[in-house]
Amino acid sequence: MPVMSLKTFLTSFLSTKVAVSCTTLTDEKRQRDLELWQQTKKIDTIKSYQNYLDYCELGEQKEIAAEAIKRLKLEIRLVALEIQSISSEPTIKIIERLSLSKSQDKLVDGHLAPIMVLIPAGNFIMGSAETEKDRFENETQQTIEIEKPFYIGKYPVTFAEYDLFCEQTRLTNKPRENPDDLGWGRENSPVINISWFDAMAYCEWLSQQTGKNYTLPTEVKWEYACRANANTSYCFGDDARQLKDYAWYRKNAAGKTHLVGLKKPNSWGLYDMHGNVWEWTHSEYYENNRAEIPALEKNDHHRPVVKGGSWDYIPWWLRSAYRDGWEANYRNSDLGFRIVKTC
Repeated sequence: MPVMSLKTFLTSFLSTKVAVSCTTLTDEKRQRDLELWQQTKKIDTIKSYQNYLDYCELGEQKEIAAEAIKRLKLEIRLVALEIQSISSEPTIKIIERLSLSKSQDKLVDGHLAPIMVLIPAGNFIMGSAETEKDRFENETQQTIEIEKPFYIGKYPVTFAEYDLFCEQTRLTNKPRENPDDLGWGRENSPVINISWFDAMAYCEWLSQQTGKNYTLPTEVKWEYACRANANTSYCFGDDARQLKDYAWYRKNAAGKTHLVGLKKPNSWGLYDMHGNVWEWTHSEYYENNRAEIPALEKNDHHRPVVKGGSWDYIPWWLRSAYRDGWEANYRNSDLGFRIVKTC
């Protein structure tokens, strides 16, 4: 993809962020902070933002200043890419090399939260066209606008990440059992045998540990992230024969899950969006898909949407638009989850 196309893709990342108040200051300190912030924005250089961070360690705009530094550094690197004429380099390799889109929060004890990828705001067509092969009637097409960027897990949540949650909450919450891996391996294998309630409990714990807002993706955000600007059956196109390069499914999985991240990612750097394990979402299942309808209050009558297909399914269930609803307390050997975080 040419560098100019890459710059268009990264518009959301390059734009100035909206300021968010993160701390309580006295009126006098807030006024000084505001005056310095206005001067800093006017200068708009890496040095000016760094000076702001050094001078106003508790400034209300410190997160915005940090984002501005990332933006300016990225712009410098993009100019360098143009000069070096490396437009043939795949978009995802450029993003990986710039370390633009990665985020990993720290837990209270120093452990790291799952790696998150920043997804830009934008528009996409949810659902499948009537001409799409193997489509289902519940995949009605509609144009959706994603108004704000958000973070989503680079991989499905792994056993290592979920086992830490079980270990740390066993004494402070109702007894938790580590889910069964069926002998397929733990550590960097996707966690399985997880109910929707288990997944939500993990998100709540992670939010408490990091001070950030983690939850499950809505169906809309999941499909938007999966497609990564693709309007085809899969994130890579319409040819199901290519699934072997991107997904673990019935034809190549040998009847079990596999370590996350072994197949190719989509163009936004997300792995295992197709296959390996089904993924819970935060949207209640309706026969016709609807924009941004979250699951209701926790109860045993939920039917949250699941997306992505798994190691045990054939290609048409792995399509980006495919959707189903399963009972919230259901657990199975091909069912896991991925998380999102608000910016």
